[in-house]
Amino acid sequence: MIELKRTQQELIESEKMASLGNVVAGIAHEINTPLGISITAISYNQESLKQVSTKLQNQTLKQSDLEQSIEEQQEGYLLMSRNLDRAKELISNFKQVAVDHSSEVQREINVKCYVEDVFKSLSPLANGKQIILEIDGDESIDVDTYPGALYQILTNLYNNSILHGFEGADQGSVSVIVQKLEGLWTLTYKDDGVGMGESSLQTMFDPFVTTKRSQGGCGLGMHIVYNLVTQLLKGEISAWSKPGKGLEVKLKVPIRQVNERK
Repeated sequence: MIELKRTQQELIESEKMASLGNVVAGIAHEINTPLGISITAISYNQESLKQVSTKLQNQTLKQSDLEQSIEEQQEGYLLMSRNLDRAKELISNFKQVAVDHSSEVQREINVKCYVEDVFKSLSPLANGKQIILEIDGDESIDVDTYPGALYQILTNLYNNSILHGFEGADQGSVSVIVQKLEGLWTLTYKDDGVGMGESSLQTMFDPFVTTKRSQGGCGLGMHIVYNLVTQLLKGEISAWSKPGKGLEVKLKVPIRQVNERK
């Protein structure tokens, strides 16, 4: 029994790292676009300067040539600035969630702001699907918690929607609502995917339950979610679904105020 639990824990840790690996690959792919555009803009500006320099040396440079070059240079540098800012934002978002993912350290977060930051880093997981994402709720929920757990929970819920809820579809909607309620903070995650029947719903949080085993799935994603909510965050989790009606998962977590850490 001890060996079985140890093996299961190793599989869970492996699944955690696999999800982080997917995000890393997605972020790398996402960063390629703004960096590629910036490199192209630099090359264009260099060529424009070379042409101006050649005309100046040949004493054929006209004022109109110079004005056109200046305008093109300004457009190029503006394009570079926007895209490098985008790359910086992607890296910044990933740096924090990567640290959170790999540790179980408590720190202060604003729940809604953190949820928004997490989903910025998860956008590459959509795999080309057009996902409409809506994040709403109470903006004043500041807690001392385990951000890594929340990151892993949201990653697995979102990945579950992409792989299962939106299977065969090229678009879908996901909403996340955070609220404060009588000493608790709640997070309600909904997608408008294919949903599931009662029997599948009853076993959703069980380990090794998957319909994607032939594609490499090991059925631990939602089990990890359940364990993190109930064991680490000391909360409760429930789910609702019907075929064709999407999936709703609700977390209820006791509020641990900032500076209450023991």
